[in-house]
Amino acid sequence: QHLEEMPAFETFARNARFREQSGNGTAQVRQDIGPPEWYRKYLRTDHWTIIKQKANQYYGSCVLCGNIRGLEVHHRHYLSVANERMTDISVLCEEHHQKVHAWLGIKVPRSVPVAVERLFKRECGTV
Repeated sequence: QHLEEMPAFETFARNARFREQSGNGTAQVRQDIGPPEWYRKYLRTDHWTIIKQKANQYYGSCVLCGNIRGLEVHHRHYLSVANERMTDISVLCEEHHQKVHAWLGIKVPRSVPVAVERLFKRECGTV
């Protein structure tokens, strides 16, 4: 689904999944201290709740395997946090969401983006 719109992120992740399944590569799980507090707070905002609903409606299933259970919305990058478009996010099953972060080495920035600070002020009155 949405293959004509599928950017390099999904193509890379599909190739990594294929290499892992065929024995030609492995997904190394990164040990990490986890996302910063600002990002955990952001994931609890009304804004993110609406974005998740729209993403789940748009994609409908994991973009890598088609699974419809345990779906999570994944930021392809963190440049547009608080201003996401559907091309900035993907929907993945829990298993593939964890693996994609390992395959791509994607990390949430430690500093709070200006757009997120503005969102916090609008929704919570604080940063």
